[in-house]
Amino acid sequence: MTDEIEGVVEDELPRGLYAVRSEDGRRFVASLPIRSRHAIVKLLRGDRVMIQVSPSDTKRARIVRRA
Repeated sequence: MTDEIEGVVEDELPRGLYAVRSEDGRRFVASLPIRSRHAIVKLLRGDRVMIQVSPSDTKRARIVRRA
């Protein structure tokens, strides 16, 4: 995962996934890293986050941090 993009959390999906909309209008299904899930990090609709886009599936991403 290489591309880092800033986006906004649109919705919380089942199984710890989040719908994130980037500033250029693309929509991603993003997950938290395991270390963040262990720390019980919750994101709310409207939170600004930095994501890394998967090179193999451009609709999937990993949330790196809150922006």
